[in-house]
Amino acid sequence: MTLYSEYSKRYPELISCLVNARNSGRFAHAFMIVSPFPGVRKDFARILMQIAGCRNSINGKPDTNCRFCSQVENNTYADCHILSPIGK
Repeated sequence: MTLYSEYSKRYPELISCLVNARNSGRFAHAFMIVSPFPGVRKDFARILMQIAGCRNSINGKPDTNCRFCSQVENNTYADCHILSPIGK
């Protein structure tokens, strides 16, 4: 199961809103992801990148099989910079 499909099942309303924003040309240029869980913050940042950058998207949903999506999911995409706090 891909990261995108896992999160679209866990948070369907949120993912749907982001996909609709991309489809309508209203996708924000920056997001602040807030969660007490560091893993969720990192995963969600990757999902946002896939939604925003997948060139093979179907109706705004990333295909998750292209090179870009694979690199983002595996954390090997060179232009990905995720900033997170060290402490409180």
